[in-house]
Amino acid sequence: MNMFRASYSFSLLLSLIAAMGIAACTDTEITTTPVEVDGINNTVMVTGDMLIGGQPTREALMKLADEGYTTVITARGDGEISWDEKAFVDSLGMRYVSIPMPGPDYAITDQHIEEFDEVIRTSDGPILFHCGSGNRAAGLWGVWLAEKKGLSPAAALELAEKAGMTRVRPVAERRLGVETEL
Repeated sequence: MNMFRASYSFSLLLSLIAAMGIAACTDTEITTTPVEVDGINNTVMVTGDMLIGGQPTREALMKLADEGYTTVITARGDGEISWDEKAFVDSLGMRYVSIPMPGPDYAITDQHIEEFDEVIRTSDGPILFHCGSGNRAAGLWGVWLAEKKGLSPAAALELAEKAGMTRVRPVAERRLGVETEL
């Protein structure tokens, strides 16, 4: 293979990895940064291509669609909001995915992890992942980091906490085999 082809192939590989976003990150590359997004409480930017936060308003969804977000994932259950978020997201040309984790007895199941992983692998742009406050979304993301991306449970839980995990932490700890410190 000549030098040009090798260089081109390497550049193409780097472009593909960059396009995959968090799917190609190592634990040292995954970051969480609090950001202000009008119409979404408790918003955290994760590795540059995912927002985790609370319930977005219609205006926030319109702004995200204008900014190139392509996917909205919700961890909210049926009847948790008073308007048809799916229909609204669809009308904006974005993909809507529901992975419900209704409370008060939160659970993070194999099905949740597999569905979330499928969405991450097939998304063609930035993602908003939300629930009511960001708690459930951050907890599910943290477990996914440990189970699918190979982060240590401690590192995954720390990142999830920075992303907004609160009340669902004991559920995530049990799932990952980590004892809660009292």
